[in-house]
Amino acid sequence: DADNVKSGIPDRTNGNKDAKIVLIEYGDYSCPGCTTLEGNIKKVLKDYGKEISVVFRHFPITSIHPNSKIAAAYAEAAGLQGKFWEMHDALYGNQSAWQDLRGTKRDSYFENQAQALGLNLDQFKSDIKSDNVIGKINSDVKKGKDQGVDATPNFYLNGRKLSNDDWNNEANLRSAIQKAVDEANK
Repeated sequence: DADNVKSGIPDRTNGNKDAKIVLIEYGDYSCPGCTTLEGNIKKVLKDYGKEISVVFRHFPITSIHPNSKIAAAYAEAAGLQGKFWEMHDALYGNQSAWQDLRGTKRDSYFENQAQALGLNLDQFKSDIKSDNVIGKINSDVKKGKDQGVDATPNFYLNGRKLSNDDWNNEANLRSAIQKAVDEANK
């Protein structure tokens, strides 16, 4: 895909990368709804991990979440050292600890997270501002806008936009995925 070639960073996927069923999430690390849903995604992945691929794409809404784009950059910088999902989980898991921090307090918080993950800190600091990382976030946002995303969280299951009712609780999300699994196995 041309956008990924530009950024050099492919989609961040979890589960079975070759699955017929693809769930794409557009998320913002500062979004309370995304944080709440992250637990449901993990539970569903645990049960359907062989049958689905879950793709996470960044859609930072900086007008209401000023730290969301930098948080995405920290996740991608960690990803360049093989720790995307670990930083992803730390961002969602500790959202209240960092979402209102500014300047050096924010930077030192994220650098401490990077150290806790065993990342090379100099590389991490350099990657945060890199064209690859900025390009990846911008590419994700463009893909989202092209699909009609205007808020987070937003989910697409095999290209079909899921309604809020389809994903707003674990049972509904499981039901939507099970239906896709059943259709794929026909």
